[in-house]
Amino acid sequence: MRLLITLLALLGFALPAAAGSPAIYERSARLPADTAYLQLYEALESNGFFVIFEPDMGKSLAGMADALGADYNRNQLTTMRSLVFCTWPTRWARTTTATS
Repeated sequence: MRLLITLLALLGFALPAAAGSPAIYERSARLPADTAYLQLYEALESNGFFVIFEPDMGKSLAGMADALGADYNRNQLTTMRSLVFCTWPTRWARTTTATS
């Protein structure tokens, strides 16, 4: 019974994300991918977020083009990149003072 409740709770969190939930922030822009990526990166960094990982998923998938065959890049995407970011809570941040 406990396992069933746990699985239902996990599905309750996972299904809205998979269904295009309004909890996921999405925006579209008619910009070159490199320009949009740079603007997003700079906006995150200037608003207190820290980009901690920048996977280039397109390069990773390009290495699998032969294995995927006709299924590789059906949508003709020119780039596929991601930004993993976080914020550093100010209460945890250390402050230092200079002494002379």
